Amino acid sequence: MYAASEPSRPEPPRYVSSTSTSITLEFDKVEENGGAEISSYKLYTNLTNDGVFVEVTSYDMQSLIWTINAADAPTFNTGTFYSFKVSALNVIGESLQSNSKTMALAMRANAPQKPTVDRSLSSLESLFVRWEQGADGDIPILGTKLYMIELSSGQVTL
Repeated sequence: MYAASEPSRPEPPRYVSSTSTSITLEFDKVEENGGAEISSYKLYTNLTNDGVFVEVTSYDMQSLIWTINAADAPTFNTGTFYSFKVSALNVIGESLQSNSKTMALAMRANAPQKPTVDRSLSSLESLFVRWEQGADGDIPILGTKLYMIELSSGQVTL
């Protein structure tokens, strides 16, 4: 007889990197093992984007960092977003699945060039700033945020 319970619910997986054909994610060991050693983990995804999560059968059930490839999941499509969950197992049973984390199967876009001030179009009241947008990855760039740090105060504005 065990005086134990299922492990606690894990934190959601975290994004590490992605390419056009793979997503690498990582997750932490659960904080509470329920009084029995964690024997393995399960990784789940919604490959069909219908809200139904299925177990990633290529996952080795031990690693805390894992790359899922298009070869492992034939329905993986470049430029598509997928959600992932993880659960922990001990001799008593399986924990609740973590909250989901959504990631894109895509190459990241290149960063834009460093902004420059165009002094010919600037005045005492305004700055005219130019930069070249980075190249799209597998998902189009929808916008850019420009941050300015005031040197005298260190205050960041958007």
